[in-house]
Amino acid sequence: MKRWNGGRPRSYLQEDGQSSYTISSCSGTASTVYTSTGSHMSSISLVAAMHLELEGVTTEEEQIKHIKSWVQKFFGSPSANCSINGGDMSVLERWLTELGVGWVVHLADGAPAPAEVDSGWIDDARSWIRALAQIVETIRFTTTLFPDRGSMPSICEEGHDQYQFQLRRVTSKLFRGLRSKLFRSNCEEEPVAIGESGEQEEAVPDQVQFAQFFQETMLKMLAFVDSVAAVPEGSNRAHEPKKLVTLLGVHDALSTALPQIRLSSYSPPSEQVFKIQREIVSLLAAKQDKTGEAIRSAMEQIWTSIMEFMEDGNDSQQGSSDIHRATRSAIRYIEFLRANYLSVAPIVTGAARYGHGKYVPQNGDIPSLDSMVLEMASCLEEKLGQMSASFPDHSLGFLFLINNLYYLIEQLRPMNFVNFIIPVFTQKINNYIEYYLQVSWSPLLLCLKIAPRRLRRYCSPMPKFDSEFLKTYEVQKFWKVPDPDMREVLRRAITEKVTSGLTQYLGDSDTVRITGSTFTLQELEEMLQELFEG
Repeated sequence: MKRWNGGRPRSYLQEDGQSSYTISSCSGTASTVYTSTGSHMSSISLVAAMHLELEGVTTEEEQIKHIKSWVQKFFGSPSANCSINGGDMSVLERWLTELGVGWVVHLADGAPAPAEVDSGWIDDARSWIRALAQIVETIRFTTTLFPDRGSMPSICEEGHDQYQFQLRRVTSKLFRGLRSKLFRSNCEEEPVAIGESGEQEEAVPDQVQFAQFFQETMLKMLAFVDSVAAVPEGSNRAHEPKKLVTLLGVHDALSTALPQIRLSSYSPPSEQVFKIQREIVSLLAAKQDKTGEAIRSAMEQIWTSIMEFMEDGNDSQQGSSDIHRATRSAIRYIEFLRANYLSVAPIVTGAARYGHGKYVPQNGDIPSLDSMVLEMASCLEEKLGQMSASFPDHSLGFLFLINNLYYLIEQLRPMNFVNFIIPVFTQKINNYIEYYLQVSWSPLLLCLKIAPRRLRRYCSPMPKFDSEFLKTYEVQKFWKVPDPDMREVLRRAITEKVTSGLTQYLGDSDTVRITGSTFTLQELEEMLQELFEG
């Protein structure tokens, strides 16, 4: 498509009060844009949104009593279905069923992942997130069951003060030795103790039993992460990124659980418990990394599908000046990233810093997710430009660009974290409006520059002008400009261009009468106000 390069383009749209900044598009070209004051829109945590209180068990004391009962059953019930730690796996399945996620046991046993994302699968994910939060809370409660004789070192303090650690190990062995004389465990009969009244009392499972029970629980629970990452995207992934929503919820749940598990500790210290805790933390961290990688992959797939849709040669919208479906899809996706900024930003930042080239921000002076959105918007603008160049009618192609870019900036405007790209797109729209006027309406005014002569007599150019005006008017009257503000901007620009050219002709002419014209100046202006009602 030919571009008009003469003169300085006028500002049909205005953006005030910004300072300059530089960005790079996906093709590596630099553009000048402007920054404005504003803060990131805080996203609502998916974990918080999905979290519901577990019904029935309410107080901490009741929860502690409840989990003690489950651990006692786990190690006290004889069963052929024992775990490597000697516990009854049917008891664990019943506890997980109580939490609403009994189905994870079958995933851990090798059940295949669902073939596609559906509403039932998403409901399972919500149940899993609630259950994980309840399990982590239960782990925290159980740390109060044991006498406080010195805290067990957390995972991050593994190498701290070996002398103190060895002292705690000796204390732990003495404590466990004393406990082993009172209680029995590991798939044997229910442990009992004798109270002061001479009646039998329930024994409190020891630290190792609690740690082993929670380790078995986590092994079953975290099998769901592998299932989430394995589910393929649906055919409508560009419009409804359900898998990405679920992955973000699971990732947020793991991110919340990980530090709480790290900080939970039993007293007195136990080398075996410490080892189990370290294994649980390592497993949680590995699954968190796996969901992060799956999220980055899903994000890339969604954006790729949007771009591929714009390249589809069978596009039913080809030849229309309306907002393209890919533009709407891109905006919905960017809005999704904005709404989940606090969840997505750390993942994108991690990919930029430690992803070994998986994502390299093109705009290094701003947060990585902000840079990614800028690159998306720039790539979208480039794709729209390529599509407009394929229009047989260049005027319609420029109108297509104007409509889509104006829709883009109007949707981006409320998103404070990308406000600095709006001025550069505003200037581009002004350029495209100027190009459109030159292609569509400047040829009309050329009729007034050349006065036809017949038999050496002067002939009015107005019949030719009227003919060209009607031709252009009839073609563009039903072209679509969906936004009323942009429609008004274009009508005003066209009216000013046509009437100013006509006024100049009348002032330069030997006669003040528009000889041979079908329309008055007022009628022309009224007709131009009927453009773009398609």
